Amino acid sequence: MGKLTLGAGTLMHSTYVAEYAEGAGNLGAPHPDPNMDGWPNPNGGWPDVNTTYLGKNMLKVTSSGRVVVLGQGRRTITTANAYQKMVKPANGGLSAWNNFVREYEDDLSIPLYSSLLVGQWDTLTQQGGDNVKLYGVFKNDSSLLVVGKHTGLGNAMPTSNVPAWGNTTFNGGSAVLARFTATNIIDPDDSPLTGPTGIATARSLVTTHIWPNPATDQCTVRTSMTEIRSVAVIDPVGRTIQQVPMRQGIATLHTRTVAPGSYLLVGATQEGVSISLGKVVVR
Repeated sequence: MGKLTLGAGTLMHSTYVAEYAEGAGNLGAPHPDPNMDGWPNPNGGWPDVNTTYLGKNMLKVTSSGRVVVLGQGRRTITTANAYQKMVKPANGGLSAWNNFVREYEDDLSIPLYSSLLVGQWDTLTQQGGDNVKLYGVFKNDSSLLVVGKHTGLGNAMPTSNVPAWGNTTFNGGSAVLARFTATNIIDPDDSPLTGPTGIATARSLVTTHIWPNPATDQCTVRTSMTEIRSVAVIDPVGRTIQQVPMRQGIATLHTRTVAPGSYLLVGATQEGVSISLGKVVVR
């Protein structure tokens, strides 16, 4: 899976999507990002991988360039903020075939969210799983919405916050509607009800990292455009609340005075063009 520029077809970012095989060896050290939940770094070894399917109509790009996929795998990597997690190889137990939903950072460097949606299988026998098929995904401002079906074979998938018209277990029907939430995938620009934010989308040619995100007291912005001299921090109603100097592509934003739960836009102007560098969630 990769990203190409439209003009020259230059490969900007790429990654492989292949989940671990049962009994995989040659695993790397744990990934340093805590949201990776102690899973081995996929680039840190030569692990055995299993067949992984990404079907058509199962890939979406968000307003900020992040990539959302639906897939089917075996020992699927899931993040710490996942709704339903896979058993890690180091913890023993057997995996099960499963469908999963995943959102990648815009440069495809890391999954921000990765969760299974599958029957709760027996990790000793593999029985009870592989009975939920996901067919479509939609990203809005606060969640990932997924549709699919439950075959009714094996155990039921885990449920929570079921509406009055829904069922907590398979009940002779097949439709599945699921909403996955996590703080690090919140993006007001993904709402179908909001219009342009006033910052142009020249960011497609810029690589930017903001960490930590969500932020408490402060966060760091690093961008590939080292010629940018300052960045602006804009609140949800369009007011500029900070103008921060940037040196060699790095700037520090202070968020301690911003109300928890706020979403801030980070942008810059270069040669008269407004550039969106990203968004920060304040906690």
